[in-house]
Amino acid sequence: MPLRLIFMGTPDFSVPLLLELAGRGHDIAAVYTRAAKPGGRRGLELVPSPVEREAKKLGLEVRTPASLRNAEAQAEFAALKADAAIVVAYGLILPKPILDARALSALERVTLQLTPQPEAGVTYAAKIDKAETRIDWSNPWKQVHDHIRGLSPFPGAWCELSGERIKVLRSTRGEGSGAPGAVLDDRLTVACGNGAVRIVELQKAGGKAMKAEDFLRGTPVPGGIALG
Repeated sequence: MPLRLIFMGTPDFSVPLLLELAGRGHDIAAVYTRAAKPGGRRGLELVPSPVEREAKKLGLEVRTPASLRNAEAQAEFAALKADAAIVVAYGLILPKPILDARALSALERVTLQLTPQPEAGVTYAAKIDKAETRIDWSNPWKQVHDHIRGLSPFPGAWCELSGERIKVLRSTRGEGSGAPGAVLDDRLTVACGNGAVRIVELQKAGGKAMKAEDFLRGTPVPGGIALG
């Protein structure tokens, strides 16, 4: 049954679910996302979030409040009379009035099914420490690959290339083996403790994300060099 929904998200990670919900015919009353930030050349251009770009392509209403803690923002949210809000890496704290407005409409229609969360296996998700984001090439390739996937696009897994910090955004399984961190070919295939990964997308500090082949055109990385 189609639902009236509010979607709340910001980075690329959130976009596929927004597209899926819209594709399934749900009525998306509004999309909440973080406000555009300075970017582009010299930081003079306001760059909208990936979710805002996709929402506008779909013709959806986009809202970018700086906070949801004030009464006005909460009243505007409740006025949408949505059945529920879908939150995927939004970036703002949701106060209780907003959370109460995720479920009240469905509760009034007696269609809300409440399922207690099981206590078994519940853990607290601690804030990621910067030290945890550095890639440990001595780990097996699958662990390195999952580490990169789990931290992309933010805060991002990183390594050092010739003393420069590089954020690795996407990778895939590579071929070959060698000393952990050694570059095995001219396609940015890097040896791990077991197997190898090939870097597919990366980002220099202060630069923009780019595909590995584009990066290599301007910064050749020959086989044999070691990543830190």
